[in-house]
Amino acid sequence: MPSTIDFGASPQLQHGSGYADALRRLTPGTVSSTTERTGVGIRIVLDTGAVVIHPRIEEVYVEIAEIMGFADLARMVWYPGESSFEDVV
Repeated sequence: MPSTIDFGASPQLQHGSGYADALRRLTPGTVSSTTERTGVGIRIVLDTGAVVIHPRIEEVYVEIAEIMGFADLARMVWYPGESSFEDVV
């Protein structure tokens, strides 16, 4: 499954025209849920839409995703071949 952004109509593919604008439309949103699974990647659902992160190996240079900025200074990093990206090798 490729990386996509979904507003309920037709998903925007990562390499399609309009992807960057679609990603910007998500930014004011609040996260309502997240899921991750091998073969699917990470799906983040916001009140403004959803984004699925599942790159091809040739699109990854170091890490796939990183989240930080929590009050307790916690962070999470996703790498190819690990966690929900076991298939990205």
